[in-house]
Amino acid sequence: MLTMLCVFGDAVFNLSRLEAKESLNPISVDAIRVSPETYDGKNLKVSGNVRSLTPGRGKMDSEFMVLVLEGSKTRFEDRSQVLDVFSYYAPPLKKGTRVVVSGTYHKAGYWAGSPHDHFIVAVEITPVVLN
Repeated sequence: MLTMLCVFGDAVFNLSRLEAKESLNPISVDAIRVSPETYDGKNLKVSGNVRSLTPGRGKMDSEFMVLVLEGSKTRFEDRSQVLDVFSYYAPPLKKGTRVVVSGTYHKAGYWAGSPHDHFIVAVEITPVVLN
């Protein structure tokens, strides 16, 4: 019995290390839109380019930001390859900035009382700095 616990414990430890390693690599917008069911309801990191930024104000006067995140190969007229990102804060960003968004992806759901498709509720938005 003791051997089984050690082996099981080691397997769990290795799995945790694998999951932590995978979480360092963000998923592309393109990958999510190809298979949205795979990511629905999951916390993840997504990389993409900022297509647009729109500040908003909620019913109780709270400020928020809506970013439209696009993949690297998205044509401007193609809305089927973008994700909306809802955030209560955002670092200073410009259109075209490459970012990594950490948060929960939803294929469909509600945010701020309105229905939305293909969106992320952001916990963190990090601009990617290329050297």
